[in-house]
Amino acid sequence: MTISGRIRSSLIAFVASASALAAVPVSAAPSGLAVNGAGTPTPALAITGGAQTFSFSGNGAGTVRGQTGAYSCSVNGNDTIGTITDGAGGFSGTCNTPCGTVGVSGGYVRTAGVVNVMASTTTGCLAGATINGDCGFLPTSGPTVTSYALACELSFGPLPDVVTLVGTGTISPGLTGVGLPPTSYAVDSVVIAGTGTISPGLTTTGGAQTFSFSGNGGGSMGGQDGGYSCSVNGNDTIGTTTQGYGSFSGSCNTPCGAVGVRGDNYTRAATRVQVFGAVTTGCLAGHNFVGECLLVPTSGPTITSYALTCEIGFYVTA
Repeated sequence: MTISGRIRSSLIAFVASASALAAVPVSAAPSGLAVNGAGTPTPALAITGGAQTFSFSGNGAGTVRGQTGAYSCSVNGNDTIGTITDGAGGFSGTCNTPCGTVGVSGGYVRTAGVVNVMASTTTGCLAGATINGDCGFLPTSGPTVTSYALACELSFGPLPDVVTLVGTGTISPGLTGVGLPPTSYAVDSVVIAGTGTISPGLTTTGGAQTFSFSGNGGGSMGGQDGGYSCSVNGNDTIGTTTQGYGSFSGSCNTPCGAVGVRGDNYTRAATRVQVFGAVTTGCLAGHNFVGECLLVPTSGPTITSYALTCEIGFYVTA
């Protein structure tokens, strides 16, 4: 099974169990957040697509940064593609938490039933946390999709708490069909596999780390089909065998020449790594990326080397 296939399968199961997650009491979920709610997208998703606005609201319970109790969130956003198969845009809103109201804002990329989210808390008692995650998107109307259910597994950094969020929303005028994204927006993917080193090494107690990675693969970005190779260096501010968080930078050789890449942040939970960033220089500058990687340690008990396989989606917005 491919990485994306594994994600999709797990998210389908996650969506199916949304009602059960919502029923978990606070005392039974000390390190997570379950949220239920409702919303709508306007104009609604369709085959031909088009600009959309959406809303989402939900309620739940869990823990973020030691704050355990009831949570409720409401956000509004936009979708610049608006087909059933593809979407992307931004959102903002607020959440009521055990320590008060916080502001949230971010962006997302949707491919069929999988949504990649990158956001942050902007104001209030939990300000400054980065939010990365995968969501399962399930239409609840048709053939034009004007309502949906959403189930997310999110990591809050820089000391990631795992948060589950379940709710519903609306979109308007509505998602339609399976048409290709407009020319102002394109989604491509590249698979990269390689090896790296990390120093002084991941342990159960953790500590600041530096790492390097080099890999090769292939795919398509900005119409450039062929082989890709990348080398990056970065940091890990947590550095345990179970969790990591940091940033990276480097370069990639592509079919149209060398490009610079910047990893704004990544989160690692055991062997699962989520990355977010952008192509900064060269023939493909202006592309953003989100990706999912599998990390396999190749040394121990202190982990100083690893193998990594990533499936990364690249996109540009108008």
